[in-house]
Amino acid sequence: MSYDYMQYPPTVKKLAYEIKRVLDDYFARRIDNEQVKECVLTWANSSPEKLFFANDINNTVKLIIGVKRLNVLNKLLENYQMQISMFTPSLKDRR
Repeated sequence: MSYDYMQYPPTVKKLAYEIKRVLDDYFARRIDNEQVKECVLTWANSSPEKLFFANDINNTVKLIIGVKRLNVLNKLLENYQMQISMFTPSLKDRR
């Protein structure tokens, strides 16, 4: 991701504001379909614990980005499948 967005936001709020910014840039046609999808999937892969809660988008993210952006975000993540191992500690960590 070589755009003007933070690739690894440190908090849920910062991630939400980055998502809001990327979607606003998409709506203003400063970035295209491929670029917005790449950004969203990068965050989904690199920060799933911030973007998701259980099987849904984190509530803080929902509140910050709003309904219209949330609908687009859900479309972009439509066929995205999280790996269970992202949230489950390995056997080595359980000892």
